[in-house]
Amino acid sequence: MDPGAFSTLIDLAQPTKPPLDFAWAHDPPELNLAAQEWLPPRIWVASWHTRRAVYGPQLAELGYHSVYAKSGVPQGHTITLWEK
Repeated sequence: MDPGAFSTLIDLAQPTKPPLDFAWAHDPPELNLAAQEWLPPRIWVASWHTRRAVYGPQLAELGYHSVYAKSGVPQGHTITLWEK
């Protein structure tokens, strides 16, 4: 893995940047996206298949739409790109 490849990404669910050993936090805190001061026009979301969706419904409510999704193994995750 190339940690530098993720250096420009902003993790909206982390107030401070954790040590990067993976592309996203394993157990990120749930975030109320509507309460954020600023959201970028493009947001990547990694969601586990075994957990309820948290950010997809919030992003749709805020006017974002999914433009790309790629799923992994059944017990894995889906990566979705949302754009406004």
